[in-house]
Amino acid sequence: MKQLQLSSNITLFYKYILCPFMLIMLPVLCVVTLYVSLRDNQFQASMLIEPLVIFVFGSLIISPFLFIKKVTLVTDGFWVTNYRKKILIPFSRVKSIHGSLLIGPELILLRVEECGFGQFIIFIPKLRLSGITINPVVKELRSFLNS
Repeated sequence: MKQLQLSSNITLFYKYILCPFMLIMLPVLCVVTLYVSLRDNQFQASMLIEPLVIFVFGSLIISPFLFIKKVTLVTDGFWVTNYRKKILIPFSRVKSIHGSLLIGPELILLRVEECGFGQFIIFIPKLRLSGITINPVVKELRSFLNS
């Protein structure tokens, strides 16, 4: 069976090292920001805005990386793994493919019928230099699935 790994080799690093580190550091950053605000002044409700904004935007940036998977293209469909469980998603169950734009690292989203990982499979494609356009892998997969 011929296989083509679509995911980057850094997927494991992002999923199990960088994201947990960032999830630990985000509340620490918020507490430090609040501490610096309170150090010289008396407490005011407006001082909570900056740590709250940091937490909300930080969470929005980190959250997609919590759900990234390793994806491999095979003749029957896509092998998808979260490094604990591995499932085969046939091409017929893929509804759409979308790619991120201007986000580093790039993300590709497979929208599928309900499977063991939910309705969305997010993965990081192999790295490339130009991130101004949608990753060519997205266009190739769309044309492959439409044919």
